[in-house]
Formats: sequence, structure tokens, C-alpha cells
Amino acid sequence: MNTKDWPTPPPSPNGSPRSANPNLITHDLRESIFLADQVVVLSGRPAKTQFVMDIPNTGLRTLDHLYTPEAAEMLNTLRHKIEVAQGRARAEAPS
Repeated sequence: MNTKDWPTPPPSPNGSPRSANPNLITHDLRESIFLADQVVVLSGRPAKTQFVMDIPNTGLRTLDHLYTPEAAEMLNTLRHKIEVAQGRARAEAPS
């Protein structure tokens, strides 16, 4: 089946057309902030959303982006939220 043969999704509740939103599942935090517009931390089974982080749109991302203070802060926050989801840390923000 060719993608042009796929049925058109119904419009969203507000009437605007829907676009395809692929999901990438990864265990690599750097990969997640490099490729995604949004990162979701899930709990254990049954999986539930524990935390959602919107990744700022700073234009074209390069590998250098992964080594900025902003990226380090995002990675630190995500690591902490994963520890909270696993029950290994309290919900307070990391210092």
C-alpha cells in the first residue's frame, strides 16, 4: 500500500486538518531531545504518562546543541523525572 492510498484522518475537534505525528520510543535521552519536539516520561507497567517536556524550537539542531547548558538542564530534569517514575527519587526538582 502506498502512503498516498492511506485514508485521510478526520479533522481535529477544532476543525483544523490533522497531520501525521510519529512517535519515537528511545532510552537515549540525548537522542530524545535532539529529535523530538516533545519528550514523554512513562511509568512502569501499566505505563502511564509521568512527565511531559516540550523541547524548544530553536531552528535547525546540530550535535553541538546537545552540549549547551540548556540541553544539560533538560537532560538533568529528564533523568530526575525517570528516577521519580521508578520510585528511586522524591518528586522535588534536582538542585
